[in-house]
Order: sequence, then C-alpha cells, then structure tokens
Amino acid sequence: MDSPSCRFTFDVPFPSPLIASDLLSGQYLDIEAIPSLPELDSLEPADTASGHRDTVGAGSPHRVQIQTDGLHNSNEKPAVTSSGTISQKRKRQRSKIACRPCHNRRVRCDAASEGVPCSNCRRSHASECVFIDSKRTRGTQGRFVRHASDPRLVLAQSSSVDRGSSSSHDSNGHLLLDNTSDHIISDLLDRSPDTPQAFQFTSVEQPCPPLESGQIVFVGEASPLTWLARNQVPDKAFHRPIVGRHVSGVEEHSTALSATADSVSHMNSLQSLLLDAFCARFLPLYPIIAGTKLLHDWSRGTIPPLLKYSVLFIGALHTAAEAFEQLGAYSKADALDAIYYKAKQIYDSDTEADRICLIQSMFMLQFRFGSEPCYKNSLWWSSNAVSLAQTVGLHRSTRHVALPLEDKRLWKKIWWVLFIRDRQISSGTGKPMMIDERDCDVEDLTTEDFVDGESVETAYFTISLVQIARIINEVVRYKYSPAASVNPLREDIKANIHCTLQTWQAELTPIMRYCTISNRNRFALILGLVYNQTLLLLHRPSLADAKKPPSQRDFTTALAFHAAGRISDYAKEILQYFTVNEFPIYAGMIVYSAMALHSAESVPSEDEGERNQQQRRSEIYNSCVLEFENMYQILRMYKLYFGKTVDIGKS
Repeated sequence: MDSPSCRFTFDVPFPSPLIASDLLSGQYLDIEAIPSLPELDSLEPADTASGHRDTVGAGSPHRVQIQTDGLHNSNEKPAVTSSGTISQKRKRQRSKIACRPCHNRRVRCDAASEGVPCSNCRRSHASECVFIDSKRTRGTQGRFVRHASDPRLVLAQSSSVDRGSSSSHDSNGHLLLDNTSDHIISDLLDRSPDTPQAFQFTSVEQPCPPLESGQIVFVGEASPLTWLARNQVPDKAFHRPIVGRHVSGVEEHSTALSATADSVSHMNSLQSLLLDAFCARFLPLYPIIAGTKLLHDWSRGTIPPLLKYSVLFIGALHTAAEAFEQLGAYSKADALDAIYYKAKQIYDSDTEADRICLIQSMFMLQFRFGSEPCYKNSLWWSSNAVSLAQTVGLHRSTRHVALPLEDKRLWKKIWWVLFIRDRQISSGTGKPMMIDERDCDVEDLTTEDFVDGESVETAYFTISLVQIARIINEVVRYKYSPAASVNPLREDIKANIHCTLQTWQAELTPIMRYCTISNRNRFALILGLVYNQTLLLLHRPSLADAKKPPSQRDFTTALAFHAAGRISDYAKEILQYFTVNEFPIYAGMIVYSAMALHSAESVPSEDEGERNQQQRRSEIYNSCVLEFENMYQILRMYKLYFGKTVDIGKS
C-alpha cells in the first residue's frame, strides 16, 4: 500500500454508494486541480487560408500521387443535322480497368495488357475473369469527374459552393466534381496538423438523414456521442448513416503507394526508427508478439512481409510527424497510408499461410482510422482477428496440446489481448461484445507467461486489464445492452459492480498505482483512466440529469462527474509529463468521453472562482484531445457517423 503522502489525490478510493455525504463534502476531490468545462470542444480543425485542409502541401516532393489513366474523352458534342435535330452518337464503351475478381480483392490486374484470364485468376483458378466498367468520365477540361448524384458520393452541393470549390455542370444540370479537388470534397475529414486550432462541440437541431441499407453503421448506447445525440434523435436511433464519400474501392493508386512503402522499408534509418517506436510504445501495451523472436527474425530478414509492414505501420502511427521531417523522408500521413495499403495488399493476395501471423497483423491494422467509409475498416480488422483466433482455437486451453511452451504462452497473451480490446471497443463504441467467456476455458495469465522479453510492468498491466475487462463486461451487459432497456439495472446489481470495481482498484500492485511523487509511469496512469472511465459508464446519467446544476444532482450523477473530473486530472498529467505517442488510442477516447459529459454543463457557474476552474478544464481538454487527434486521427471516423446530428464546429 502507498503511504498517504504518496497517494495521488484523485486515486483515493471512491466512497461506497451508501455514503454519499463523503463525496459531496469534497474530501475526495481536489477542486483546485479540476477545472470545469461549459461546452465540449471538438476536433474540427481551423480552415487554412485557402479554405480547405490538406495533410501534405501540393508542392511537397513526397506527396503520393494517385495515378489515373484517361482512356476516353467525354467532351464530344452530339452532331446536329440539317433539320435541327440532334443525332446522338453511339455511346463509347467505358474503359476497362480490371477484372471483377481482382477489383474485389483490390489487387493489380494485368488483364488489360495480357488478356483474360489475368495472371491472378489463372493462379487462383477463378471461374469468371470479366472486366468491370469504369464509373468515371472526363469533364470539359479533360479531368476525371463524377456526378454529384452518384450514390457512392454523398455531398451537399452547397458545401462545395460555400467553400469556394471549383465546380461545373453538364448539359443535364448535374454537378460535376473534379477529381483533382477531392480534398475539398473530404474537407470535413481532412486536417492539417500544423494549423493552430481551437474547438467547440455543439449540438445542432438537424433530423437524421434517410438511411440507405448498404451505408449504415451501428453505434451503440455506450458511445459518448450516442449519449450526446439523444436530444436530436429518437431514443433507439443507434443505426447511423455514414456521412462522406461512399467509394467502393481504391482502383489505381496501389502502384504509387507500394513504391512509397517499399522506399520506407528500404530506408534503414527510418525503418529502425519505426521498429524502435513499435517496441517501446506499442508492444509493452499489447504483448501480442514475442519481442525477442521479432528482433531476431527482423535482423535475419526472415520476418513475414505482412507482419513486417504491420509492425512498420504501428511504428509510424506512434512516431511524431517531426521525426519524418527530420529524416527528410515522406510525411507521416503519406508513410502511414503507403505502409497500410502495402500491408493490406499483401493480406488481400492471400499468400500468408501462418494464421498466428494473420491474427497479429489484423490486430495491428485495426488501428488505422481512415476518413473514407470503407467496409474493411478498423472494426473489420478487429472482428476478423477474433474470428480467426477462435477458428485456430486460441480461446480454448492448450494444456493437452503438443505445442512448444513459448507458443502456448504466446497464444494465451494473444487471446487475452483480443479479449481486452474487445471490451475496449464495446465500451467505447457500443458495439456488441464478440467474445463470450462462457465459450472459453483458456487459462488466466500469470507473471510466468511474460518471460519472452516483456517487462514486469507489462505483466502486471496486462493482467490488471484482463481483470477490469471482466468488470466492463458486467457494466455493458447490465446497462448498455438491449436487455438492459427491458430489465433496468437494479440498484443492488449496480452497487455490487461498483464495489467490485473498488476492490479491483484497492488490490492493484503498488507499481500499478499512479503516484505523483514516486510512481509517475504510463502503465499506472492508463489503469487510472480505465478505472474512472468504467465508473463513468456505470453511473453515467441521462442527458437531462447531467444538465442539472451541481446542487440538484443525485448521488450517482455526482459520481459520474467525479470520475470525469479525475480523468481530466490524468489528462493534465499526460500533457505535463508524457507524450501522447506513449499511450494507446483508447486513452484519448477516454479523455474524450469525460469531455462529452462535462459538455452538459452549458451554464457557467455564477461563482468567479468556479468559472476560472471551468476555463482551466476546458483548456486541458482542448490541448489533450488535440494532441491525441494529431497523433492518431481517430475522430475523423466518428465524424462520418455524427457529423449531421452532432455538429463539430470551429470556435
């Protein structure tokens, strides 16, 4: 146990639900250290002077160029006969780009040059090797255009006009959008990390747009954005339309991206930097790879290509953008896209036979949060990693399986990391939990399983996360599942979960307790974030109750705000003593969830001292969430789902 002088102020155990007066008296909360926030600030960056944001300057020598092949021209006008009637020319056949199997797998097709069947279909014995039709035409200036009525392109025409984008209309009055200005189309989602930004998150009274069956995503009750949107949408409106471009796939940019990825992998200094970032910042938090074997295979050049590029992708994700600039290499945005698509290309080629390697790679690729609403997104990778792990049998005991001991240890660690991540996703986005412990009999992790290069901190950290993930399971099951709406959470069950959570916190080993004097380490800080996030989920009030002044809040609402206040304190610690690339992505989302709760405090306090505290808290939230977004750019994905109902605007 820590001595009282060493204990961090907001790590004092929460009071029992039966003793509300202790909390309300203020003895558990350092008010001076916890400013408040009247409005939730979002991550919509400020516009540049040109009216749009581009992650890489147009003149950048390292900008990835997306190549397009113009095989036909749509500028030809119909011939006019002597009688004044227009004789329509026969419509030219659309250009052929790739066969359908290659297009569906997103791999390069040589059918146009070599004939059908293409080499990929011959190797895979595909039954049908037929061309697909290109959906593009050329505009009046010879550039590729797309009709605004294209169902794959969802864009309000007025937004293009308001932003000053160049547009034209065809003879039928359709708005033509220039492909060279696609960054204007995706202005809502692109961002410039170099632009000074300030944020404001406000609710807008807009009806939910009509849903298309193929363009829907589910965001459940646990998501803080679902909670915020409750006063704009019906109580059960969890199916969200995807806002943005509905592009079925990337057709012709694989050559440029592959060249960039290959250049990155052959730059020894950059490759070493990314590998070091992976081993120092990601692997200790997610021990899904045996570190000693990874370094051994890497040095010998025997690491599988899919695993190699997945590791490089994570390393690039956890590396500051300035590091790329100092090496004179590609920008971070270009490198991330190139390495990700290279790994995806290898995965789609179906050449990797090692299923453990596939699970490890899919787990890492889930941390790519792109601005395009592709179906093969973060949740696709994570769910398929779980599915393949269950196919292999990682969820079952290997006690009687003839595997080397090191492989048994690795299997256990992979499975329990998948379990932890499954609960993180469910509690953060409201997705159903994919793993049911009733189907599993794999042994619990012990410190003896962490002897393959892992630190003691990693061992205790992972074991503690497994324990609290089981508690999160109960919170989500009893409060945020469909059954919870039929059978509301009983107060005795809620109190039992609360006490179980307090017991977990009290039994943490000393090195896993954050202390501002003697134990300021990121593992303990992350556990503190997860602990308070779970308390916030358990006691999160309705939006109407959250808007009540502090003097009118009931005990459970006060507990939720108490947990959010401690999360803001941890955010302050991150800003002062750490860098955000040392933390996992979900740490930023925890800060964001506390930010969402405090956004309900829309009326500033009448007391001047409390108003100053609210302002300081606002600054902490702004700075911390912005740092996480600059590093990981995760909120772009959420803006696809909530951009219409919960407006993310600029202050």
